[in-house]
Amino acid sequence: HELRRPLNFILGFSDLMVNSPESYAKLKKWPPGLFDDVQEIYRSSTHLMSLINDILDMGQIDALQMTIYRDKASIPTLIKEVVNMAKPAFNQKGLRLETEFEADLPPVFVDSTRIRQVILNLVNNGLRFTEQGLVTIRVKLNHVYLLIEVEDTGTGIAEEDIPKVFDAFRQVGQDSWRRREGTGLGLAISHQIIEHHGGTIHAKSEPGEGTVFTVELPVGALDC
Repeated sequence: HELRRPLNFILGFSDLMVNSPESYAKLKKWPPGLFDDVQEIYRSSTHLMSLINDILDMGQIDALQMTIYRDKASIPTLIKEVVNMAKPAFNQKGLRLETEFEADLPPVFVDSTRIRQVILNLVNNGLRFTEQGLVTIRVKLNHVYLLIEVEDTGTGIAEEDIPKVFDAFRQVGQDSWRRREGTGLGLAISHQIIEHHGGTIHAKSEPGEGTVFTVELPVGALDC
């Protein structure tokens, strides 16, 4: 937790310099190369904050201290919030992020913050491993479960690696430079969050054919 305070200062100032550089001076008056260096500071500190947050989450999980604050929630609404957060990164990479919602979906009794975190983890995972095409988020009802599918058109996962994708600090795949972009904790944390909700999460994939992550949330939890 003590790492967050100085890192928040770095993030705050670098965010301002990257997204509002005119607050300091017009870019043409900046020394050559300075703006590129500040952008790298911002990217690196953002990645470090993400890693710290993931480690803290894993610490809570390991200590059996993860708290779930349930409330009535609309999954399509949470997904729209995720899309708004992730869209700029997709636009920058030239990829599409699409959604498909079945009609008349029921609400669920979940921790909205945690479920939003899971969906964002899956979307960012798809973004990281996709160079062409899109990531699609689908929501549909299957008996007593609400299904959330996140499908990408990325590199895919070998069959023998699929059981390992939810292991902490384990990043599968052949593209080592893409693996270094992640923390290796997002899917492990997502797995634990969904289990705390009485649901399941699993992956289906083939190399070169993309990947589909499916989250099953019990609709009956609304009656708890």
